[in-house]
Amino acid sequence: MAYPPQLLEDVRQRLSLSQIVGKHVRLQKRGRDFVGLCPFHNEKTPSFNVVEDKQFYHCFGCGAHGDVIGFTMRIGNTGFREAVEDLAKLAGVELPKETPQAAEEFGRREKIHAACISAMELFQAQLWSPAGSAGLSYLRGRGLSDETIHQFRLGWAPDSRSFLRDTLTRSHSDEVLAAAGLIKEGDRGTYDFFRGRIIFPISDRGGKPIAFGGRIIGKGEPKYLNSPDTEIFSKRRTLFGLHLTRPAVSKEAVPIVVEGYMDVITLHEAGFRTAVAPLGRL
Repeated sequence: MAYPPQLLEDVRQRLSLSQIVGKHVRLQKRGRDFVGLCPFHNEKTPSFNVVEDKQFYHCFGCGAHGDVIGFTMRIGNTGFREAVEDLAKLAGVELPKETPQAAEEFGRREKIHAACISAMELFQAQLWSPAGSAGLSYLRGRGLSDETIHQFRLGWAPDSRSFLRDTLTRSHSDEVLAAAGLIKEGDRGTYDFFRGRIIFPISDRGGKPIAFGGRIIGKGEPKYLNSPDTEIFSKRRTLFGLHLTRPAVSKEAVPIVVEGYMDVITLHEAGFRTAVAPLGRL
């Protein structure tokens, strides 16, 4: 169900993120924030931060980022609706009654989100396989560390008309894959939208993948190919890298707006953690 933004904000404001996180992570106070071992990847040195006054968490190790709703979804492996319902009960917030139309719309968006997550994971696996060696060599040749490549969840789309469709159709329908901008209908039938390209996942503010950019590394046009606007993605309303930038932005560290994916990533690699790139006209 598509809950009103103000209702979700009310839930967030009534809850203490550190208390919710503290049920699963042993947190230590450090200044105004809290730190602990990330529950989403194995680490020996704490890199998981909870910024209480701004109500978000961020792991500088694996890039996990989000608010109390996102944390509840991820730690409990639950969907958005279930997480909101559980948190609303804790916060004493009454949720509006669900309508069939709202339920249908929400369910469709969730399916598109799920398809994007599956595609991202598939692209990532391909980059670190023999099939993605050219893409991985290119990224390393541009000075990116393996840590940064993992942090931005970069991937590789094999040069195949149907690799992604053949793999994901077991769990996602063609209708959903098309709605996510992952496959397209052409004169020769249905084909994968991204082929033979390095893949840059585009995430929402909570770090959930909602679209992709693809860069060709050999000859060919266009050099960059981007997902079309979808039900969950709007180019002009999205900034690449924002989910990683938000924890670093402050009065002393302002956002750095650059042109493209690689500009953002190379600046992060160099220690400039507030770089973002617009994807369309603002």
